[in-house]
Amino acid sequence: MVSAMKATIYPGTARALYLDSGCGQCIFNNAESFSYLQSCLVEVTGVASSVIIRGEGTVKLLLRATCGTDYIGIINNCLQWSGDHDLMSVSQIQSIKANTCSLMNESPLMKIGSINFNL
Repeated sequence: MVSAMKATIYPGTARALYLDSGCGQCIFNNAESFSYLQSCLVEVTGVASSVIIRGEGTVKLLLRATCGTDYIGIINNCLQWSGDHDLMSVSQIQSIKANTCSLMNESPLMKIGSINFNL
């Protein structure tokens, strides 16, 4: 299941991010999204296809919370690929017990600690 939200790659322009329950690790397509990037070349094979990972590092995002306050989100261990979309992994986000993701059609949201982000 996938839900979308808007975020700004810090610094940069707003773009769509997709919260993906089938993605095991956050993965971004633009090397400029990374504040730190270690080059690598790894093929990751999934059920229906495979992708080439070109790097691993840290992404900084400017996220707007439901209350209207902006936060800088830092995602470590993020993969870099040449795909069309930026994917945020539900399992990676929820690996911290205080974080939850709800992909309900009526009101999808991501909760980081006590802060809600509408999708």
